[in-house]
Amino acid sequence: MSSPFQVFRKNQQRLLVVFGVLLMVSFIIVPILTDALQPNGGSNNNAVVVKWNGGLIRESELRGLLRRNNVTVNFLEAVLARAAEKVDDIDGSQHILQRVRGSGEVVNNILLAEKAKSLNLVITDDAVIQYLNDLTDKALSTDEYYTIQRRVAGDQQISMPEIFDEIRTALAARYMQSVLYAGVGSLPPQYHWESFRRLNEHMELEILPISVADLAETITDDPDENELRNLYEDRKDKFPYPNSPEFGFRQLPKIDFHYVKFDFEKYLQKAEAELTEEEIAAEYQKSIESGQYRKPVTLPPMEPGDDGDTDTDDTENETGDKTDETGDTENETGDKTDESASPTTEESGTEPEGVKPEPEKQSRVTTARKTEFVSTQTQDDPVAGSDPVSGNEPETTQPETTQPETTEPETTEPETTEPEGEGDTDATDPKKPSTETPDIADAFLPLEDVRDQIIERLARPKAQTMQDDAMEAVRVAMSKHASDYNIAKFNDKGDLPKTPSALKLGLDNGATGRETGKLDYIQIKEKKEEELGQSQRFQGFQNESFEQFAYNPNVQLFATRESTSVDSTDIRFIFWKAVTEDEKIPAYEGVKGLVEEAWKKTKARELAEKRAEEWVDEAKSAKGLNLEELLPKQAEQVKRTGEFSWLTQGSFSMFGGGPELSTIDGIDGITPESMEQVFKLAEDEIAVLSNASKSEYYVVRVDYRGPSENTMRIRFSMERATVYPPTAQADFQIYNQDLMKSLDQEFNVSR
Repeated sequence: MSSPFQVFRKNQQRLLVVFGVLLMVSFIIVPILTDALQPNGGSNNNAVVVKWNGGLIRESELRGLLRRNNVTVNFLEAVLARAAEKVDDIDGSQHILQRVRGSGEVVNNILLAEKAKSLNLVITDDAVIQYLNDLTDKALSTDEYYTIQRRVAGDQQISMPEIFDEIRTALAARYMQSVLYAGVGSLPPQYHWESFRRLNEHMELEILPISVADLAETITDDPDENELRNLYEDRKDKFPYPNSPEFGFRQLPKIDFHYVKFDFEKYLQKAEAELTEEEIAAEYQKSIESGQYRKPVTLPPMEPGDDGDTDTDDTENETGDKTDETGDTENETGDKTDESASPTTEESGTEPEGVKPEPEKQSRVTTARKTEFVSTQTQDDPVAGSDPVSGNEPETTQPETTQPETTEPETTEPETTEPEGEGDTDATDPKKPSTETPDIADAFLPLEDVRDQIIERLARPKAQTMQDDAMEAVRVAMSKHASDYNIAKFNDKGDLPKTPSALKLGLDNGATGRETGKLDYIQIKEKKEEELGQSQRFQGFQNESFEQFAYNPNVQLFATRESTSVDSTDIRFIFWKAVTEDEKIPAYEGVKGLVEEAWKKTKARELAEKRAEEWVDEAKSAKGLNLEELLPKQAEQVKRTGEFSWLTQGSFSMFGGGPELSTIDGIDGITPESMEQVFKLAEDEIAVLSNASKSEYYVVRVDYRGPSENTMRIRFSMERATVYPPTAQADFQIYNQDLMKSLDQEFNVSR
């Protein structure tokens, strides 16, 4: 039997020709046909990102432009570093091109370069070389440039001509920016004044709301079918936005999130239940030894003049003070007699009084020291006119003395012998408890009173460990599944692994697992019973709501992310994308109900605005001090907004953030245009206003506007004038946005 390869050997020339043709068809013709047969005329993975009168950019090209910009900036930084090694004090950092921060900036640079081209501005190779010479002070040779290019851009496969093209585009864009932004940084005094007014002038409104939704329910007319279809055709390509008055019937991307909820309180209860009595008792004893849980000291109430039956130094000092006061008073009044100086103090319980110097001739401290000296030496009442400091007072033994050497009944020292029936003063002796070891039961709170505190202190660290371990277990499980899924996805013969159940993951780790179902970012925010949709994360010095970060299209399936409940930081979530549904334009039949609802809202807005204008006319023709009096039939619906300013300093102004548009209580969403309309009104003026989404209209009356113009100007003159007022940053952003919009219109850009 002849070999099968004999056929190939005989016809090898013909076969080579056939195979060559097939290869050319495969590599040239097939991709073109495939690209043409795809929706929108291209591959889903290489769709058109932006197009304009001069061309278009696909996704693959956009990625290449981003990489080219990054490599070019790296090349320029390396060139500048090399030049700095050769030239002292070289400063070319201000000439470095800006690294773009996203695809939007790439497109903007291209449009600015196109605008420059339309003005016959051409950046030649000589201009690029001159830019490099200015950057490096002509310190590098051509070979050095190419050496750096191979080192920095070789792995990225970016050639020197491509680097030149990127520099050429960036220089053209930079030139156009210098032309279009000329004069923007020079702010006239009027701008500073307006900035000050927007931040410091306040208003307070009376508002009478009119609900569009309520009026829509009163519309009973059936819409014309052609009218509905025209509305659908006009808005089918537009997305719906919560705070926009425009309707949109295009379906937003939807995601089915699976998540596990970790409630710290559950782990805390579990940890508390696992504590033993021995652990609690040991922790209590440890706390007692460290001085915790002492009973609060309660001092007995002091009755006026009740300072007898004590002979401590403190008591003597206090008694001496009282003696001073008594003596001072007597000296001032001049009513002191020999009888008052005699030792007759058994009934009153007061110490004998000595003759004291005039109070204005001695300080309070001196008086206290002298009194203490007298009380420790003798309690005998000195003869009137004697000096207690000089020691000239007669030393007579009085029965009321409290010196330890005496044997009078009033003494309470342990060395003193007392007659029967008068020893009950020992029970009140304050020195006796200090010589004994206090009982723990008397000095500290009992375990029963602090048991809950001890249990929580012991259980909280254990509960935190339980929660952290449970969350880590879910992370590990989902990380493994995500890895297995990605491997199987790119393996044609591999079966996709089974998705782990969020419910089971929750049960296995003492948590709760759930699925949201497929929801877009508007639906998950409006679905209040969905806990995950009401969560948030802390990012960049501020909290981000769930819909702001969870719908990032760049996050892969089953990649875990985390958030925290808005109600309690003890409740945490781990969630992941399980199922996604792309945006789409639904058929008319599928959204006919939404179209009818939009038609009714349009009619209801007209009714609401008309009713508001009628009420404004009625109020202007009436007499009264406020809306309740001007519109008595609607008085119960009138609300007050509270004071507000046009702009408010941002919560993070300390980090460079500019002022923000203020909110108005009672008005759900305010636009810059509406705020400008409000601040054109004078005090007592009445007008019609709507919120951002035009879901409500308002009859508004300015109840207060202040401070006055003169007061504002005085305050403004006292303010330190800044080169760049707070509102400039926000206005510059608006100017930049308007500028790019004008370029989009000029070049008929479709992004």
